[in-house]
Order: sequence, then C-alpha cells, then structure tokens
Amino acid sequence: MTCCAPPARTGPPAPACARTTRLTGPTWSGRSPRRPPSRGRRLKLRYRGVAKNHAWLKRRAAALNLRNLIGRGLTRHGGAWVLAT
Repeated sequence: MTCCAPPARTGPPAPACARTTRLTGPTWSGRSPRRPPSRGRRLKLRYRGVAKNHAWLKRRAAALNLRNLIGRGLTRHGGAWVLAT
C-alpha cells in the first residue's frame, strides 16, 4: 500500500511515502518507540521543597517496612512489639 503517486524523479522517496513504508514494513512491531522502557516504579513527589519531600519519603518507607513486618507476624503483646517465629 502506498500513500502517494510514484515519484517522478529517481532517488529517495518523499517523506510521507517513506513514513508509510517504515510503518508498514516487516520490522514494524506496532508499538511506538516514543518512550524508553520504564525502570521501576516512580512516585510523584507530594510537596515542594527538599525537606518536606525527604520527610514524606522517610514516612513512606517506614510505613512500607511496617506493613511488611506485620505481614510476617509482627504483633503488639504486653506493650512491646513481638515478631512471631
């Protein structure tokens, strides 16, 4: 399938035809190569300023660690934290 009439001159094809050829050629995978592949999960920072973001990230890490430990059996027993073995 071509997008335009054959060129009257010899040489490289017109830009629109070259684009169609590239998009329909055998190496086209159907995925647009606009972005590089993601490298893990990025969190959007919540606050302006370094100090507030640092404090938020520390609380976030502590919350994730606590959630992980609770999932592994951390409980509160007699006013102290106890990890079930």
